[in-house]
Amino acid sequence: MRTLGKWTGVLALCALASCADTGGAPRNAGQSAISDAVHNGGTAGFAFLSPMVSNPHLKGEFEGRVPVTVRVERLGAGGGVIATYTRTTGEGPEIVRVGADHYIVNWQTRDFNLDPTATYRVSVYVPTWTGTAIDPVGRRLGFADVDVVSSGSQLRNIDTNEYVALLDGRTLPIKFRLETGVVDADGDDVFDYADNCPTIGNADQLDTDGDRIGDACECLGVTCTALNQCHDAGTCDSRTGACSNPARADGSTCSLPNSTSACTSGDCGVVACNELYGDCDGAADNGCETPGIGAACNNGVGSCQRSGRIVCAGASQPVCDAVPGAPSTETCDGADNDCNGVNDNDIPAISCGVGECTRSVAGCVEGVVPMCTAGAPSVEVCNSRDDDCDGVSDEGIPNQVCGVGACRRFAQGCLSGSVPMCVAGSPTAELCNGIDDDCDGSVDENFILSTNNSHCGACNRACALGMTCIAGNCAAVCPTGQTMCSGVCRNLQTDNASCGGCGTSCPAGHACAAGVCVGQGTLRFTLTWSVNGDMDLHVTPPCGTEIYYGRSAACGGVLDRDDTTARGPENIYWNAAYTPGRYYVCPESYTTAVANATWTLVVVRNGIEVARRTGVRGGTDGNIACGSGFPGVVTLDL
Repeated sequence: MRTLGKWTGVLALCALASCADTGGAPRNAGQSAISDAVHNGGTAGFAFLSPMVSNPHLKGEFEGRVPVTVRVERLGAGGGVIATYTRTTGEGPEIVRVGADHYIVNWQTRDFNLDPTATYRVSVYVPTWTGTAIDPVGRRLGFADVDVVSSGSQLRNIDTNEYVALLDGRTLPIKFRLETGVVDADGDDVFDYADNCPTIGNADQLDTDGDRIGDACECLGVTCTALNQCHDAGTCDSRTGACSNPARADGSTCSLPNSTSACTSGDCGVVACNELYGDCDGAADNGCETPGIGAACNNGVGSCQRSGRIVCAGASQPVCDAVPGAPSTETCDGADNDCNGVNDNDIPAISCGVGECTRSVAGCVEGVVPMCTAGAPSVEVCNSRDDDCDGVSDEGIPNQVCGVGACRRFAQGCLSGSVPMCVAGSPTAELCNGIDDDCDGSVDENFILSTNNSHCGACNRACALGMTCIAGNCAAVCPTGQTMCSGVCRNLQTDNASCGGCGTSCPAGHACAAGVCVGQGTLRFTLTWSVNGDMDLHVTPPCGTEIYYGRSAACGGVLDRDDTTARGPENIYWNAAYTPGRYYVCPESYTTAVANATWTLVVVRNGIEVARRTGVRGGTDGNIACGSGFPGVVTLDL
């Protein structure tokens, strides 16, 4: 419970007007409340009865025919209706029953799992009319809030003048009284929710127009007003609630703007418009709305102008009824013959002479035609004019020439009255073609015919693939990486006949590797690397004895090339038969200069390359024994 600490299991109702315990823990004001005719200014004529509260003193007539609804709901978080009882339905067998002077329904609390920390509210409802249907719980007459306490021993802490206590699991009789005036305000023995005139007694419920507003109430709040100045207000018809609004007699005086007006068939209409006003739109409610009707006016201009009066033109703007005269051809006479508002206009000028000798005068001056005199001729120049007044413009002017070589161009001496610009052609890249293409005064100056492969000795004489231009003649050349040796292209890095230079041949049993002759025999291992420095080739053959710069021969193998400054090669080979089995090959970086160099290992057996490996050591080794545990070891079964 919210106020009594450990109290759980007993129900109590409290009047908000005096919520206080005579013993035990105190309650806060406003925790529980009762609302009825006796408590807190609730609904007059409705009251809860004993054992919920002390029986009140009600003097009205008990009404036991109302289809009341009783609801029990939990308040606050997780709240909602937990029980509903009517005269015909309820929770289990319980329904609302009617006694001699009261209603009662027993709330069997044992059927509900009540929360001792929550507050429960008992509310009583009667039906209302919503305007379209009857709502059975449209009006709440009153309510009583219920708290939960603990055991029977704690009942002594309850003020019996203010609370009704009930042990948890027992029955709470919800008992109340309802007087006739609560649901039948006008006393006509028809309940308000079904009464078509609940404020005025009408037991017959007469409703002539069937709108569910009884004839007794049709004219409530109705104030009749005249529809317009040609109707009287009339009276309200109790059958429909409509006002009669009778029309005034025809000819009755009424008022519309700018006119003499009278009523006809209930509408005010114009009898006559006031002077200089007209009823152009024919509307009955705005009188003679258009000013200026009948005023003098003119229409047309010049010789076409005529006089008339302003008249209505239907509902549009008023117009002048004068019809303008017909215009005639303008002549030089000081009058506006063509009726455009200008005298002697559009009369063509008078011309005399030809070319630059032409002169013009106005066709009419103050209503008189003037005399025209031609000008004197001059020397012809390029200006689109006939300077010599012979009828031809810009004749006899010579053409122009500009530019050199392929850019030379011609232009007319005069074009459309202006000396045109002579624009030389645009130079292009010089070609070998006997023409000055770049327009610099020289022909084919960018081509050296003695060395140009595309123009060798003469324009457009190209050397064939593999040939080059030497002294104006095409001669053979070697591809990239090869050198011409006695008319034969040779790779000096791998050619045994020209190893490192033309004519330098390797002896028998040797091969050319990186331009150096090294031992070949029946098996060789050759190592090269990508930067200058000291990288060492270590080989451990099946016999288990390592061959390297510190032991240059073992098990038939020989180190015949050790390079400490350049990029190799280093070479270990077997001149005679080698021992088949597993060989460990270790490219070792002796110095930091070659720690990150890319190395290449080539293995040749009986003159045929059988393996090629590349890698990067990524560190400095110095001298480490070559075996299966060496980082980056190359293992070969030969």
